[in-house]
Amino acid sequence: MSPEAPTLGEPPTLVVSVHDISPATASESRQWVQDLDRRGVPASLLVIPGPWRGRALAADSEIAGWLQGCAGRGHEICLHGWDHTAPPDAPLARALAGNLVAAGCAEFWSLGEDDAALRARRGLDLLAGLGLATSGFTPPGWLVSAPAIRGLRRVGLRYVTTHRSVIDLRSGRRLPATVICHRPHRGAERAGAVLMAHAPKLLRPGRTLRMALHPDDLMQPGLREAALRGIDAALGAGARPVTYASLLGAGQKSRQPSYPA
Repeated sequence: MSPEAPTLGEPPTLVVSVHDISPATASESRQWVQDLDRRGVPASLLVIPGPWRGRALAADSEIAGWLQGCAGRGHEICLHGWDHTAPPDAPLARALAGNLVAAGCAEFWSLGEDDAALRARRGLDLLAGLGLATSGFTPPGWLVSAPAIRGLRRVGLRYVTTHRSVIDLRSGRRLPATVICHRPHRGAERAGAVLMAHAPKLLRPGRTLRMALHPDDLMQPGLREAALRGIDAALGAGARPVTYASLLGAGQKSRQPSYPA
């Protein structure tokens, strides 16, 4: 699978994702989506369906209803692993890398095909039972093994994202897509804030820039403002905001998002 060359002359695209959505982060997730609604930016909402930080999606009808409303307004629902728990028997090198990059949440980094398919299928079924459809998958920490990718394809997912690209699981094409985020609690908040503020400098014609927002960003002074300034600057520089699904044309009807006043 080789990266797809950018189409020169086309405006850059901007994908804004809100990570780690669960009952435990309901307040922070709502805040981010409210900020994006005010800007008319459709978001890819990365949902953790299993138990995380002591709470599971199936036990909270309120956040499920909120997500349904978000989907109805043009935001995209995405699967974000099952429970963010890294396998205890992961090879040492992968375990160390997972701890460094994903703070121990690298759930799909060392999974085999069958285990990855089982966890993904479990998440998809739970979301479907709540009236939430999805075609996309972002692994915790953007870390996913090659066998796990095969498992994700097997259960019918359309795409998976990594640190460097968005992979179309049907065609095998890779879309290069730079991603920036704050990385709260990992000593990289200052660097993340600088990248967010200089987002327009990372835009390229025909390319995709991704900006990832996390609930824990809101617990660090100034990170929310830095992210929103970056988003506003990217939009002002001509970036076209899209979801992952619309970026790939993943079977969704083309429509303008409808946001509350």
